[in-house]
Amino acid sequence: MTWTSWREAVPTEPEITAAATWAQQINPALGAIDEETVERIHAHGLETQVWTVNAGQDMYTAMEWQVDGIITNYPQVLRDIIRSS
Repeated sequence: MTWTSWREAVPTEPEITAAATWAQQINPALGAIDEETVERIHAHGLETQVWTVNAGQDMYTAMEWQVDGIITNYPQVLRDIIRSS
């Protein structure tokens, strides 16, 4: 499975279905996906961790979308957001 650009790495339904046969996760950039993509990934029994989420508002968005993990260069900011939620 190959995506053309990491910034445009929006997994299609056939790619998610195929990945579900061998993978445990699909981990796109937050800016490349939306909440519907997260829901489709979860519907196939897969987890999703988004990267690289450095802005606080983007961290809130990822949490609202119920991603399984957030990759960030600022873990202390994410920790504070999680604690205040």
